[in-house]
Amino acid sequence: MSYKTPHHAHEYIKAAALLVIHQYRLAFMGSKTPKWKKKFLLARREMDFHARVAAHFGANATLGAQGSSVIDIQVPAPLLNVEVKYLRKKPKSNQPANSHRDVYKDWNWLLGLSSAGNSFKASCWLVFLPSKELFEFDTCFTIPKKVGGKNPGRRNYAPFVELVEPTAANPRKLKWISGAWERDVLLYNKSKYVRRQIIGSPDHAVWAIIYSRLGTVPPHLEHLPECSYE
Repeated sequence: MSYKTPHHAHEYIKAAALLVIHQYRLAFMGSKTPKWKKKFLLARREMDFHARVAAHFGANATLGAQGSSVIDIQVPAPLLNVEVKYLRKKPKSNQPANSHRDVYKDWNWLLGLSSAGNSFKASCWLVFLPSKELFEFDTCFTIPKKVGGKNPGRRNYAPFVELVEPTAANPRKLKWISGAWERDVLLYNKSKYVRRQIIGSPDHAVWAIIYSRLGTVPPHLEHLPECSYE
């Protein structure tokens, strides 16, 4: 299928993400304690989100096997290739369920797509996160040990630039930046542009971030602020 705008797939996935977020908001309704909410979110698995996003597209969607090279969710019409992550800690430990390597596998997949053809225009990386009010970011993601005692460069947490910052006590761990965030930005280095959009509210039970590649900065996206991850 022909993609006439650089964010065609982005809009399809945005609709699916909003549906999933709404479902989890409904699950939190009523007199639920913070302890119950945390246990509930820790019990969710990444495959739960794969299934819910795929369900938005019905029988047309195909789920990839976990741990294989197959794209997490594929839809032939409209043509969509979606990688999905759910960033949370493990239920019985304070370790992240997704390592830095796991997260960057999807990020590098997105950056590695060719700027030509439908594979570039039809692809998104969809990241779901548990409520920012219930979980600190450093329980979901830790950067490599090779950084040592130095503050890590922006490239070490490029997808989350200006959303998080290194902690003073341990530069390998990251924490949410307080204050208002830009909901929709263009991340860029010298040659790669990525649109990053926050879906839902970080205070919700579950919220999401959509990442989609852009070859250039088209006129209808010039209103978005730019943020370098160099």
